[in-house]
Amino acid sequence: MSHKENAKIICVTNQKGGVSKTTTTYNLSAEFALNGHKTLMIDLDGQASLTLSCGYNPLDFSMTMADVIDGSTDLKNIITHTDIIDLDLAPASIKLVKSEVLMQTAFSREQILKSRLKSVSQYYEYIFIDCGPSLGILPINALAASDYVIIPTATNPMSTYALDDLMATIQQVAAINSNLKVLGTIATMFHTSTKIDREQLQYIKENTNLIGTIKYGTAASKGLEQGLPAVVACPNEDVAKQYKETALKIMQMVEE
Repeated sequence: MSHKENAKIICVTNQKGGVSKTTTTYNLSAEFALNGHKTLMIDLDGQASLTLSCGYNPLDFSMTMADVIDGSTDLKNIITHTDIIDLDLAPASIKLVKSEVLMQTAFSREQILKSRLKSVSQYYEYIFIDCGPSLGILPINALAASDYVIIPTATNPMSTYALDDLMATIQQVAAINSNLKVLGTIATMFHTSTKIDREQLQYIKENTNLIGTIKYGTAASKGLEQGLPAVVACPNEDVAKQYKETALKIMQMVEE
């Protein structure tokens, strides 16, 4: 299926680990696909969390995003279909860690991913990039290649403190990607009964554009045991409903 316009590219990033970046990427991407949008997920994390979440063993792929970044193969050669119609995956492997080291000395190192995406961009409406927990060259490449940024952040002080550093990095990347727009934050793993969580949620609301709140729940991990996102595995659970609602809000924002 070909589109005249290139895909809208959405980067999901936060240098803080354990804030549900991968769960957020998978659920939002799946919801976009379920709404009839041809969607590609790119796993840009050496831990291959998204690839594993989709039910794949990263070692089963002969070529992954590491080979695409290195220039050994074209992105379209590594894309695999998921069990969800209209949702594809570009898998990752531990080799991405080595790729990131080699990128440090590459020419136009911040623009490598952007150039690699060109070969597939016309075949998708949306491309979601799941970044690793760092502010290294791979997440910077994702920001440089993207139209939009979504920042998942857990409702705890350690996560909210990290937001300032990330915003500063986004400002720096804006110098090489003037199209980059921060859509906002998604508060994740929110414990409604905990005072500190409620305080942190209020802080996120006051200091960022909060576009979704995902309560803490086991539904997300239950789905991942089947290699499926919550929006597919258990669509009636609160977590799934919250991701659906957030995805629809994002669709409206990016289609305006």
